[in-house]
Amino acid sequence: MQRNGGLIRNARLRQSYTTTSGIHDLHDQYLHNKAGNWDNRQIVSVTPSTTTINEGASVSFTIVTSGIPDGGTINWGIITISGTTMGADDFSNLGGANPILGQMHHEINSNTCTVTLTTEGGGGIENNTFQFYAQVSWGAEGSRVSSSTITVTDLVGTDLTADWYDMCDNVIIDSSWGDYTGAWDVSEVEIGNSGSYQMIIALKNTSSTTYYNDICIAAVQIVNSSNTNQQIWIMTNSAQSWTRTTSADSGNSSAKPNRTISSADGLTYSNMGSGNNIQYIGWANSTGSSYTGMAAGIATNTTNLTVGNGTMSQSGNNYYWYAEVSGSSRYSCRYMKSPSHTFSVGDKIRICYSVCIPSSMSSTVTGNDSIWLGLA
Repeated sequence: MQRNGGLIRNARLRQSYTTTSGIHDLHDQYLHNKAGNWDNRQIVSVTPSTTTINEGASVSFTIVTSGIPDGGTINWGIITISGTTMGADDFSNLGGANPILGQMHHEINSNTCTVTLTTEGGGGIENNTFQFYAQVSWGAEGSRVSSSTITVTDLVGTDLTADWYDMCDNVIIDSSWGDYTGAWDVSEVEIGNSGSYQMIIALKNTSSTTYYNDICIAAVQIVNSSNTNQQIWIMTNSAQSWTRTTSADSGNSSAKPNRTISSADGLTYSNMGSGNNIQYIGWANSTGSSYTGMAAGIATNTTNLTVGNGTMSQSGNNYYWYAEVSGSSRYSCRYMKSPSHTFSVGDKIRICYSVCIPSSMSSTVTGNDSIWLGLA
């Protein structure tokens, strides 16, 4: 290949020369290639491990290259395709400034980069989709290859597999002798989990005189995001496939049970049965204690629990489930586990409960350290 050496004569432009080195036209490209210096680095493909991901989960991108020497570098980035513009704070393992850019060492023509989405439970719907891209160097956008689009599923509720969730919103002060005859309270939590799980409920007594801290459960309900009933258990003198631990678990004054959800899941459970034993949760229709406990459960034909304090009336001489704690160690826990249920993101769990104490114990009982919920 030659430059115009005078073959085109009429009105031809004479070449100007400078001392600047580099590749400036096709002739220079030819000479560079002839000398074996042609830049043949390229990104062949970028393939994601999945195209749908939940907040809090990870996705890996396999980058296949050609012509990049081992020990070289690959530049990569993330771009928002739709939804709220994504930044570094949307990825828990990246950090750094925006826009989201990075560089990795190249190894044996196949490289993997993993990014982890930040868990933003309760943060609202963002409807994010994004692509991951790689290129041989910054400024070489012509070499850029992008992955297929990744869709992010927003975590709209609480991740109940990550940690225990406090389900006690109220403590009743009972001034009457015997079991409390007033209405039950109902708490609720919206979950960010989907899939098959079992609920684990931990009852923890915190009163300085443990005799006064019998914690009672009358019902548990699961509703969907539209508040339509999915499952309800009215606690009667029937196990209904629920199970319980048969030995009280020691605890301490720190909030939550003295073990993780996973650890509690690994304990030995037996079928639910009658109560009145300080080692485990069981059914009863009286605690036999003064200023604590409930006189009766709720109606067995209840189809919906109303969230709030004092919303569910007692009915007849109906049963409920409770943890007898007379003579037990302070801060000890007892666990019960539900049958498996397939949850969807946005479902809500409701617990009908009572934490009832005399006024003399009001300064020693920690209401928000009494009833804990987790999924396993």
